Amino acid sequence: MPPTGSGRRCGGTCHWFQKLVVPGRYVILDLALTNVYQGWFLANALGRDQVGLYSDFVREGAFDRRRTWILPVNSQERFPEQRFDGVLNQDSFPEMPADSVRGYLRLAAARLRPGGILFSMNQEAFSPMGGQEPPWVAALATAEPSLVRRSRELSWVRRGYVEEVYRAIA
Repeated sequence: MPPTGSGRRCGGTCHWFQKLVVPGRYVILDLALTNVYQGWFLANALGRDQVGLYSDFVREGAFDRRRTWILPVNSQERFPEQRFDGVLNQDSFPEMPADSVRGYLRLAAARLRPGGILFSMNQEAFSPMGGQEPPWVAALATAEPSLVRRSRELSWVRRGYVEEVYRAIA
């Protein structure tokens, strides 16, 4: 059984998108240990034939056969031409150094199709890491000229969280 919270953080969002919102193709880039939990959860929830792991991608070389792909963070280098309609970041920006968040935002901007959406749902509470204030998505995203903020709202579901939507422009 995956750890508590795995329904939300370890593939649950993708599962509900697949079941309720938009059945399509999803690529999850995450830390290796989290990938293990996501793979287990989603293979059981969606069926193993619908979930591709990194070894499957290396063998198949494309996103064709499966609806959901779970890959390690730096594997995007293996598919440099792939563009996406949307990118979702949930619960991770506050845990990263500001330079890592900037890199993620640059990657999202480069990989989104024109008109594509970056959705950020992250905690925004002052909790210094090593004496530094946490990265604020709103401040860092303004430095990425191809991302334009469309909305910024306090989450009515999760206290202390902010939901932001950015659109990629050409």
